[in-house]
Order: sequence, then C-alpha cells, then structure tokens
Amino acid sequence: MTEIWRLAYNLLAVPMLLLYFRLRSLRDEKVREGIEGRRDLFDRLRRQLEVGRRMDRTIWFHFTSVGEFEQARPVIEDIKEEARIVLTYFSPSVRRNVERYPYKDAASYLPIDTKRNARRMFDLIEPDLLIFSKFDIWPNLVWEAARRKVPILLIAGTLHAESKRISPIARPFFSAVHRYIDMHCAISEADARRFESLCGDPSRVLVTGDTRFDQVYRRAMRVGEGELIPNQDSIKRPVVVAGSTYAQSERVLLEAYRKIRAERDEEHPFTLILVPHEPTKERVKEIEGLLDEGGLSYVRFSRITGETDLSSFNVLVIDTVGLLAGLYKLGDVAFVGGSFRGNVHNVMEPAVMGKPVIFGPCIANSFEAGVMLKRGGAIMVEDADEMASTISSLIDEPRKRDRIGRIAREVIISNLGAADRTVREVRRFLGVTANA
Repeated sequence: MTEIWRLAYNLLAVPMLLLYFRLRSLRDEKVREGIEGRRDLFDRLRRQLEVGRRMDRTIWFHFTSVGEFEQARPVIEDIKEEARIVLTYFSPSVRRNVERYPYKDAASYLPIDTKRNARRMFDLIEPDLLIFSKFDIWPNLVWEAARRKVPILLIAGTLHAESKRISPIARPFFSAVHRYIDMHCAISEADARRFESLCGDPSRVLVTGDTRFDQVYRRAMRVGEGELIPNQDSIKRPVVVAGSTYAQSERVLLEAYRKIRAERDEEHPFTLILVPHEPTKERVKEIEGLLDEGGLSYVRFSRITGETDLSSFNVLVIDTVGLLAGLYKLGDVAFVGGSFRGNVHNVMEPAVMGKPVIFGPCIANSFEAGVMLKRGGAIMVEDADEMASTISSLIDEPRKRDRIGRIAREVIISNLGAADRTVREVRRFLGVTANA
C-alpha cells in the first residue's frame, strides 16, 4: 500500500505543489524570495559542507520556519560537539536567523520534495540521523531515509486534534509516512496518542515535552541588564509592552489607552511600548496614523537619542527587530499580539520574565496560553473596554501584578527538561553516550 501512496504523491501531489508555488510567486513576494533562494542550492550547500567541520557523525535538522527552529535550538546546542550539524528550512522568514546562527556547519533551503531532490540531498549531506521539528515532515525525505536505513526522529512533535492528517481521508497516506519515523518525541500525552494512531506502533512514540520552554528560558537568561533603549531611565512607569502586534490588536490597545486617559483625566497614565510583528516602513506608518488619529504622542525607536526625554511620549514605536525579549523584561505588563485575529504569538517570552500576560480570545494554537489562563498567570480580554479595565487594575495594583507574573513564570519553569529528554533520544539513535 505504501508504494501506491508514493506513486500518487509523486505523480499528483508534487507536480501540483510545484504549480502552486509558481502561480503563488506571481503575487506573493515571500514565495518569490523562497524560489529565488533555492537557485543553485546544491552547489552552495556542497561548498559549505566542504569547508565545515569534519566529524564522525552528521545530524540533519529540518524545520519550516522561525518557531520550529527555536524548538530545535536547545537540542542542537546540546548535541553540537558530538556531530556535524546541517540545517534545512522551508520558509524565507527563518533564513536570516539561520545564517547568523553560530552552531551550524551548513544550512540551506530545502528543495521541493521530489524523489530526485531527496536523493541528491542525502548524497550531499550523508546524514547519520534525520530530525524533523514539530510537524514539517516531507514524504520523499522520509522514504529516502528509510531506504538508506537512516534513523528519523520527530522532536517537539505536535498533532492537533483537528489536524487533517488524522482525518479519515488523509490518514492512510500520512500513516504510510509516519510508520517510517523511528521515534515521535511528542509534547503531550494527547499528541502522543494521535501520533500512535498514525504510526500504529506505541513503541515509536514518547512524550518528551516541548523544547520551546527550554529555549525561551535559556534566551531569557541571556538577556542583559544594560540599557536597551537610549535614555530608558526617562521612560514613565508603569510600562505596558505589546509584542508581535497586528492592526486589529493595535486598534484595541490604542482605544483602551484613550479610555484610561479619559477616565483618569491624566495625559500620561502609562507608557505603551508597541512592537509590531513585522516593523516594515508601511506598518510603522500605519501605526503612526492610528496614533495621530487618537491624539497620542509617540516616538520611533530609531529616532531616540541619549538626549530624548521619553517621559513626554505616550507610546514608543519599535521599528526594528530583535528587541522583544529584552523589552518584556523592561516592562511591567505584557500584551501578546495575534490574539484578536488568527493565532496568538509567543506568550512564553513575557511569562518567563515574570510579567502578567494579557491576550485576546484567539489562543487555540497555544497550549501554554491555555495553561497560564487556567492557573491565573494570564488574562484574556475580548475588547477595548476589557483591555482598559485590565490594564488599569494591573498598573494600580503592584501586588496583583507580581502575583499573576509569578504564576506565569511558574508555568514555564515547571515545563523545563524537554531538551534533556529529547537529547537522550538523539544520542540513542546516533549511537553515542553522553560523554562521547
């Protein structure tokens, strides 16, 4: 039966995938960037491998985008001295992160999942172990690894209850893929049960936990105490940091700010640090338009100098990347974007800093957001009125703020250890001991 699915995938699905990306590239700049980035990838990867470290073993990690890369990082960093590390990725959004990453020996876009491309990648990399992060599993890679008897691991594995992979129509195909994965390292018991239903073998499934907790904790420990914003001591307290925001959440936040200001008859009740998910010029101008309409004073991060008196601004607009974790540490209260439409972003970053977390109703994608909400380490708001009352109570009651933030941090701390458990499995399949 597997052969039938292989034939169907390569004769039908792969050509359709190629056509889809070609058509999508006509109107999607990100897809065009991905296609362009794949030009000559085999030659570029070969050159990297020729100058990289010579090691007895090679591990090939694959991930889709930034989130899956972050989940793989603690595992990579704990195993990097024991094997050569080759990284592949699918989305252009993670390319810059990977290029700057110091613990890789080679990195490349993953080519489209044809049989020929899979063979060429294995011939080049010659991996001793293939690791997928979270869920981005490509069938031809799996089948080629199995043909070459290269062990396959899925780490930080998730499989949502509503996933089409376990639907009656798609299940037979995905079973023909997952049955070749040697170990599914699942983040929870529920995910493990769903993986068992796909691979049909409980011995190939293990609950190791979510490595994101370890990665967020490690990154938080690296955040320094120095000045993040020029003249930041002049910022008026308290500070609310809104991270990874989109237009819808920005409108709610700014309306809430105006309500609080009107209720208190105070020009500057708190400082809002606004960090858009993608701080492009267009997005920053859009935000500034909303601020002008609302009569709120603001300054862009890029225009702040050591002489700027930040106490005179209601809002600081962050128009650069890479500052969010440090800004959460600087703040007193955190709001996490994506939660008024679509999917909430990373609630772990403010939580590990011990900050009370606010988000909108769209949190179904985030297991940890639900746990934090249930335990009292986060607050869900539905609209600007609830946002205003929540922010008001948190800025007025430091003890409440500290209590909620402490609970949020405990959720992170109690889930540490997934990286260690996952690395044990990696070492087992790689055939090395902890002291190798």
